[in-house]
Amino acid sequence: MHYFFIDASVLVKRYHHESGSDVINHLLDTLFHSSPERIVITPLILNETISVLSRKHHVGSIPLDLYRKATARLLLETRPLNSQSTDDETTEGNTKNTKYDM
Repeated sequence: MHYFFIDASVLVKRYHHESGSDVINHLLDTLFHSSPERIVITPLILNETISVLSRKHHVGSIPLDLYRKATARLLLETRPLNSQSTDDETTEGNTKNTKYDM
């Protein structure tokens, strides 16, 4: 089974319309509906995404009400996902890349 590690640049496109947003929305809508267990997001990525959205609000790219809606939707949509920490405990023993037998 393939997993999809979603980074902040992808999430920002989901919650703030820009180039590539339509493709990202289609991909994530499909995954959220059919295979949410295959989406992996770290808490750090959530924080980074909110930070980028906040920065866009402070420079005037996103009005306050849209910023609030975007961050609320982000947190609601990602709540049930496979959120992975990146501490030593989680990564210990998981250093082998099984796809390439490394």
